[in-house]
Amino acid sequence: MATALPLLLRLALAALVGAVLWATHAAGVQSGRSAVLADWNADKARTAQGTATAAAQALQHSAALGDTLAQLITDHQKAKAHDTQALASLLAGVRAGTVRLSVPTREPAAGTGAALPGAAPAQPGQARAELAPEAAADLVAIAGDGDDATHDLNTCLDAYDAARARVNAAGHAPPSQPAQP
Repeated sequence: MATALPLLLRLALAALVGAVLWATHAAGVQSGRSAVLADWNADKARTAQGTATAAAQALQHSAALGDTLAQLITDHQKAKAHDTQALASLLAGVRAGTVRLSVPTREPAAGTGAALPGAAPAQPGQARAELAPEAAADLVAIAGDGDDATHDLNTCLDAYDAARARVNAAGHAPPSQPAQP
């Protein structure tokens, strides 16, 4: 029994040391887990805050761009209404004969005596022929359509430039384009 007691004491001491080591290890694991979770939650909060800030800035830039584009459209519509009214007035004058259009022509060769129909008296080097009202109205309408298309394209380019400037000002500049051959 004398040998059994020291053996039993040794086993109890080993169990006690094992239990202390196990408890220390478990406390360390729990402490490490808590630290990792705290870091993860802090990163998650920073990410959420950064995302919210970026979303708010994007909404502000989008609203400002929307205002700019709305103003461009309003200005374009006003100019288009003015141009349409001016074109209608010009067409009415051409059709009524109060506005006349003429085009340069060549003078008849000397001695031929042929006068061009509708030709105005010409000074040297200035022969002109007056267009019929229908032909003049057709040409004015074609020019009006061209002006309208040009104004539409210019408004489109202005809108693109405004959007590009807003994006570049927000710090999202596109990479530079390679040179075109």
